[in-house]
Amino acid sequence: MILNRPNPIPTRLLPAAVMLLGVVLLYLPPGWQRGDMTLLGFDFLMLHQYRIAFAQDALTHGGLPGWYPREFCGSPFWANVQNFPFIPSRLILLWLPTMLVFTAGVMLSALLAAGFTYLLARRWEMGRVGAATAGWTFAASGFFASRVAAGHLPLLEAYPALPLLLWLIDRATVPSTNKWLDRRLLALALATGAMALAGHPQLWVYALTVAIAYTLVVAGGRALWILASIGAGLATAGFALVPMLSLIARSTRAMALERAPNDIAMPYARLRAAFDPWRDYKPAFDAAMGFQEFTASPHTSYFWDTVWYIGLWPWAAVILLASLCALRRVQYGRRAAFVTIAGVAALLLALPITRELVSSTGGTWLRSPARWLYVSIFSVSLAAGAGTHWLLQLRPNLRLKSYKYFTAGVLALLAIHALDLGRHGRHFINTSYPPLRLPADLSERVRRAVGDGRAAIDLTTHLDFNRTLDDVSLFDSILLARSYRAFLAMKNAPATYNNQWLPAFGIDARVLRAWGARVVITRGERGLPLTQTFDGVHIYEVPRAEPRAAFVPIDAITYGTAAEAERALRNRQAGSLGELLFIEREDGISPDGASSLGFVPLVMARPGPDRIEIPVEAPADGYICIAEAYDPGWRATLNGAAAAIEPANLMLMAVRVPQGEHQLVLSYHTPGRWAGLCMTILGLAGLLVIGSLSARRNRHATVAQELMNQRLDRGTQ
Repeated sequence: MILNRPNPIPTRLLPAAVMLLGVVLLYLPPGWQRGDMTLLGFDFLMLHQYRIAFAQDALTHGGLPGWYPREFCGSPFWANVQNFPFIPSRLILLWLPTMLVFTAGVMLSALLAAGFTYLLARRWEMGRVGAATAGWTFAASGFFASRVAAGHLPLLEAYPALPLLLWLIDRATVPSTNKWLDRRLLALALATGAMALAGHPQLWVYALTVAIAYTLVVAGGRALWILASIGAGLATAGFALVPMLSLIARSTRAMALERAPNDIAMPYARLRAAFDPWRDYKPAFDAAMGFQEFTASPHTSYFWDTVWYIGLWPWAAVILLASLCALRRVQYGRRAAFVTIAGVAALLLALPITRELVSSTGGTWLRSPARWLYVSIFSVSLAAGAGTHWLLQLRPNLRLKSYKYFTAGVLALLAIHALDLGRHGRHFINTSYPPLRLPADLSERVRRAVGDGRAAIDLTTHLDFNRTLDDVSLFDSILLARSYRAFLAMKNAPATYNNQWLPAFGIDARVLRAWGARVVITRGERGLPLTQTFDGVHIYEVPRAEPRAAFVPIDAITYGTAAEAERALRNRQAGSLGELLFIEREDGISPDGASSLGFVPLVMARPGPDRIEIPVEAPADGYICIAEAYDPGWRATLNGAAAAIEPANLMLMAVRVPQGEHQLVLSYHTPGRWAGLCMTILGLAGLLVIGSLSARRNRHATVAQELMNQRLDRGTQ
């Protein structure tokens, strides 16, 4: 007797399973066979891994801090969602070792993007194979894969937003059958709030824009309910969004600066990269591809924001569907028309001509309009699925022999598409390299030399203790405006200069001394005393580095406005404590002149990132100057009583103290945090109200329909 063995994977699930397996294989690190599961991502290595490690350490000690003292004299941490995204796909990975968070985050985002695209395509009545083709194309696109090598983890975490929102909106157009709560609206709202917590706002803002437009097109009478639930979902993310908006308003994003080097519109010449991806550039880190200079635009940043290869079959499917529509063999529904228009509009918004039309608005909120390609790629991915589905629908009209050959041909076409797109994507998937470990005795000497001061370490120098010390170097796209203006003034750079990368080898010695940097670690050459060289890494001493906190007598102070303080920094009349200390006040300027006392260094204790404690023995009336970035979130107490914090030298903090012994304590409280928390509570309450009212209306509509059916039945009898 032969027993029929049950199929472990039902045939109807096979296309989705193959799609998901392909995604896993595409983004699996090359070293996984050796047990190395760490993907290479440049931004992750230089930026995100240190902030993740900082958050992991803080959470193990009781809570998430509001301040990040590790770079550029400190910056807000909680308020900057790029520092710590609250998106669920990040939160569930924080228990992993830091370097594995990137690998797991990439894999999870790609699987979610493929899965939600598959679900949306199935809802739009594409076959399982067509839906799997669409999901694979979207998740394996060059737009996603190239950003793995670039290390854009916060942006990749927002990548599934567009198919997720459209799928949930499509579901919400049909009233829920639940009697007490409209669960479809609830799911849409929670998904909207979750996506709004991603570490990079650009993709989810684009996705939300398309989702709102889609609601207006397809939702009909349910549109108001859906839009209300989306609004409530955004409000639930208020605890993070309100502090973030407050930070943006006082950051470099609100300044009238030159266009940043990575603020990129899609060059017209790069449009051909959809068909010939390596025409202009080959990744320098890929030994298999070799190295070639980027020729299409001024620098290689243009490459990373303009990779949009999705294979050749999706474009052939676009031509096929357009031809069928022109021949009236296929009818365009509202959904297909919307996706087509959205894809074309997004491509136009990505081009330079559109950016020039809006360049006069001032400030920078969403950088690099080339990222509108995200929507275009999604549109073409769905076309690949729809074209595949149309081809497979021809099979029932064929004879058995032709049916087999035709099916084999379609499967061969899809296999070629998968291999082509996978081969392209694998060029961006590499195993990370381990950090450089200094000898234990040298590492200890560096830490002793830094003491309670700061260091300046190149982020490109991948050291094992990088960002474990307070550091003046930086790599960030959202900087406190005051700190940045002071840096430009001390560097004597143009006030409109725009830069988000400040390596240790490029920081002026004057800035290093003023900000308390005592050690510089770089592979570059510096005109500073060299103390040690190890494996090409140079360790320099910074002579006459300022203390992190000091007493400055009253007669060494000048009062004036922020503009006057900026001019004083540019004229080298202020900057360090050995020079003039400029306190911002509107009530006049005190006489200049050096004090006979001079400044007195103080010991600064830091129990945590958000707290600074300074015991003071003031020989006269004066100010305590703290070399930490000024921000409205800082509060001070002097002997337990509230004390005013005044900006010093444009970007530092100063507190007035009388003669005598005192205990000065500064604590940081994220601006907008409580207002955002209140918005979150209101959003959750509003969501419950919307869900219950919608369910009640659905229930009444159902009862009315049942009564109508009963009347019709009686009339028939």
